Amino acid sequence: MEDCGSLDHRTKHTERKKMEEALFRSEAIFVRRLSTLPVAFCGPPPGGAILRANPAILKMLGYGAETELRALNMSVVYKDTTELPRWPTGI
Repeated sequence: MEDCGSLDHRTKHTERKKMEEALFRSEAIFVRRLSTLPVAFCGPPPGGAILRANPAILKMLGYGAETELRALNMSVVYKDTTELPRWPTGI
């Protein structure tokens, strides 16, 4: 006879796996859409570290690769640094 706790554990594990797979698919879709977006996009979190940048912003700023831009902080890239504290903090 199978323990009910064991069955519950397997169910939770299966649900978690499904959620992780859905998150992975969602992120893949986001990255694919970001890379084909015709407008410049750069997604920095609070603190200014650059996590994602699309080809349009790389071209606009004169960078050849996203890794070059990621090595910078937005305070170096952004012309008016007084705007930086106004960026959303819940991203």
